[in-house]
Amino acid sequence: MSEIAKEFGVAVDDLQEVNAISDPTRLQIGQELVIPQRQVEATVTSTSVSPTIAPMVHVVQEGDTLSEIAKQYGVTVEALQEVNAISDPKQLQIGQELIIPKGGTITPTSTATEVGATSTVTATMDITPSVQPTPTVVAAPEGMVFVPAGEFIMGSPEGEGLDNEHPQRTVYLNAFYIGKYEVTNEQFSQFVDATGYTTDAETAGWGWAWTGEDWEEVEGADWRHPQGPGSSIEDKMDHPVVQVSWNDADAYCRWVGVRLPTEAEWEKAARGTDGREYPWGNSAPDGSKLNYCDVNCELDWKDSSADDGYTDTAPVGHYEAGKSPYGAYDMAGNVWEWVADWYDADYYSKAPDRNPQGPDSGEKRVLRGGSWFGYEGDARCADRYGGAPDVRISYFGFRVAASPGSP
Repeated sequence: MSEIAKEFGVAVDDLQEVNAISDPTRLQIGQELVIPQRQVEATVTSTSVSPTIAPMVHVVQEGDTLSEIAKQYGVTVEALQEVNAISDPKQLQIGQELIIPKGGTITPTSTATEVGATSTVTATMDITPSVQPTPTVVAAPEGMVFVPAGEFIMGSPEGEGLDNEHPQRTVYLNAFYIGKYEVTNEQFSQFVDATGYTTDAETAGWGWAWTGEDWEEVEGADWRHPQGPGSSIEDKMDHPVVQVSWNDADAYCRWVGVRLPTEAEWEKAARGTDGREYPWGNSAPDGSKLNYCDVNCELDWKDSSADDGYTDTAPVGHYEAGKSPYGAYDMAGNVWEWVADWYDADYYSKAPDRNPQGPDSGEKRVLRGGSWFGYEGDARCADRYGGAPDVRISYFGFRVAASPGSP
C-alpha cells in the first residue's frame, strides 16, 4: 500500500479511506484501487505535448449518450458497444464506466511560454476518483467473455425471491472475464490425463445420483460415470462435467491458471446491469432457452408444457436464446455451478458494496444457476444455494473466471 501511495503521490491514509480498506496487508492481486483526487503537473520541454492514457475510462454522467461519448473520444459507437459488451445503447447508467477503445484520445489543459528555442509546457490533468480496469487488451481470452467494470443490481426485491436473496442492493465490480461455457467433460478429461488427479467421488468410491425414485449414494458414480457404473460420458464429451465437488473445481482452475468466479461476478455475468430475472430477460423459461425440469423430467414440479430436448445434461452452448447479456451460455439450467464464495444465508445484509468476496469461512460453498433437474425458480439469476465443498452429484458443475492482467 505504501509503494502505491508513493507512486501516485498520495497519503496511505487517503488510499485506505477512499477504498474502505481496514487492513492494508490484505491487498489482492488484480484488485483495483481508487486513487484520491489530485492534480498532477508535468513539465515537458518540447514543441508540443499529446499525453494519452490507456486504457481510458469514461464515467457516464447524467445526459450522456453513447454517440456523444464516442464523438468526445474520437471513436465509433460500434467500437464502444463491442468493447463494453453493450447490446442496448439506451441503457447506459449514471456512474457506469466505459472502456474507450484503442485510438481514443483526450486533450489536457496546457499553457506554453517560450523559453529560448524551446517551449516549457505545463500539462495539468485532473485524475478523478474512478476505478480503471487494468487490461490493455479487452478482447476476452479464448473461451471467455468480458464483463466491464461497473455497478449492477444484486439480489431480489422485497417480496420476491427467497430470504437469502435479500436485501437487494447495488454492487460495484471490477472488470473480469468469465467462461463462455461450463467446463466440459472433454476439458476435465484433459486435466485428469495431464495430472492424474483423483476426484472426491473417486476417492470416496461413490457419488449422489438419481435412481429413478430418489437421490442416493451410488457406488461407482463419478465424473466418468455420472449415474453409476452402467453410465458413461463417451457420447457426452461436450456436456458439462458433473459429479465434481468444489474441491475438484478449484483444483481444475489452479491447473489451468484461472479461478472460480465470485458469487457477485457470477450474478452480474448472468443478468447484466438492468436487474433482469433471467439471463435472457424477464419472460418465463421455455425449452428454447435452457435445460431444466421439463416434459423429459420425472419430478412433480416439471414444466409439462416445455421440451428442452434432453433428459439430463445438454451440450454446452446449446440454447442460443438463453445466453446472458455478455454472451455467456447456460447461466440458467443445465448444471448448478460452484463459485468461489463460502455460503452464508445472511451475507447480503453485511456484504460490502464493492467487489464482495463472500464470508471469510463457512461450512458450505455457493452454487448458482439451477440445473436440468430444477424447476424454473432455480433458474432465476438471483437464486442461490449452498453445498459442502466435497459434495458431488450428477447436476453439479462449474465454469471458470479470470481477472484482467492475470496469466
